[in-house]
This record gives sequence, C-alpha cells and structure tokens, in this order.
Amino acid sequence: MSRLEYLEDLGRELAGLGVGARVVSGEVPVLRVENPGPPVLDEVVGCEFGPGGALWFFWVGAGVLLAPVGEVGAARERVALVLAMAEGAES
Repeated sequence: MSRLEYLEDLGRELAGLGVGARVVSGEVPVLRVENPGPPVLDEVVGCEFGPGGALWFFWVGAGVLLAPVGEVGAARERVALVLAMAEGAES
C-alpha cells in the first residue's frame, strides 16, 4: 500500500469516531485531522519511516511517531486521545 492509502485508512477510522479528517495529496500526502472542538487544535498526520525501516504514522508538527501503519487502530486511539486531552485543556 502507498502512504496515501494508509492515510486514507486512518481517516476512515477517525471518521468512525466522529473526528473529521481529510487527505491532502501532493508530493508528500498528509492527513488533516479536524478537532471536533476548537479548530486551533487541528493536527496533521503523515507517514514516515521509523524504527527498523517500517512505515509509521506520525504527528507532522511535533515529529512524534504514533504507530506503525499496520496498526491503524492504535494510531486512531492515540489521535483520539491527544485530541480529547487537548480539548480538555482548552475547557
């Protein structure tokens, strides 16, 4: 699968949680994650090579690895957790 396809899979998983997400294709595709709360908390997720040469989902702004692309459920949960924590901090 391509990076684009992995990001589309993660976007579908997040949509199932009610989180808006859309793939922005280009030279390097990314997934724009739209926080259901304050838009200032929107995030960008990409795919990059990580430990062992495997492809991972990662927060683009922070450069933090989320999960290997084969573990889309784990990436979904981490994104949802971070968005929930950020939304709670804004309250």
